[in-house]
Amino acid sequence: MFNSTILEVIIGLVFLYLLFSLLATFVNEIISTFFKFRATQLKKAIKNMMDNDAEEGRKLFDKFHKHPLIQSFVKKKGKGFPSYIEPKKFANVIVDIYNEDKISKTKDEIKETIAKLPEHNYLRHILLNYIEKGEDKAEELQNNIEDWFNSVMERTSGWYNRYIKVWTLAIAFVIALLFNFDTIHVYQRLSKDSKVRKELVQYADDNIDKYTEYVKIDTTDDRTDTALIEKMDSLKKEIDVIIDEEIASIEQMAGIGWKKGEFNKVFKDFWSLTFLFKLFGWIITALAISLGAPFWFDILNKVMRLRGTGKKEKIQQSTT
Repeated sequence: MFNSTILEVIIGLVFLYLLFSLLATFVNEIISTFFKFRATQLKKAIKNMMDNDAEEGRKLFDKFHKHPLIQSFVKKKGKGFPSYIEPKKFANVIVDIYNEDKISKTKDEIKETIAKLPEHNYLRHILLNYIEKGEDKAEELQNNIEDWFNSVMERTSGWYNRYIKVWTLAIAFVIALLFNFDTIHVYQRLSKDSKVRKELVQYADDNIDKYTEYVKIDTTDDRTDTALIEKMDSLKKEIDVIIDEEIASIEQMAGIGWKKGEFNKVFKDFWSLTFLFKLFGWIITALAISLGAPFWFDILNKVMRLRGTGKKEKIQQSTT
């Protein structure tokens, strides 16, 4: 189906996309962790759930935020916000807040307070129903709140994933530019130079196994922030390894990187064919990198297997 030259070119390009996708992943994780993207998005979602624009909604969110269970997840007590809350714990906090009100208020007073939440608010609806149904429905209340939280988090995760993909694409383009990773140029080099092509394929075959653990990092997973904060130094070290060892090893071989005087030559005229071809090559690279390391890891294993050099027993199906 494919001759060896085409397969080797594909393997070379896919391996480079994998390598630079890993770099983009680590950079993305550091940025999202540093700026607390996950915590910020979760906080915004919960504020919307409680109708923070309404007075009672703000009071409810304030109680929620100050609850000991929520504060146990943050480092800056009273200020920080967790990046992930389990549905059960969310429901527990809401029920605790309700139970605290029961100690100091009558049933009618509680109903009056809850009724001040906007009519479209789902929490208002389930709490008022709970009060009418009685204490034997406590488990039902817990389950309803959990279901509500899960449905909102599904939509929030979708928004967050799209947000991260935009960041990933931007980071990928910057990486393509900084390393002068022009897909068109690399393709031409690999197609014409059999020695370079075979060396890169061999390098990919020798090194593919060590990326198995790296590709498991998922920048769209909104539950990993706490662990990643602990691993900031580790992530920075991985970036150093990829740049200093991996990329440095194949830069010259693959025709990546800026040669002396090339940068000024390319950017001398923005509308020259030289610049436009370079720009197109960078865009292709950025789009490829943005697909993510798991995607390219799977493709590389499959192409290696097709060529007959892959280690089948070590191939694992990764999820994007």
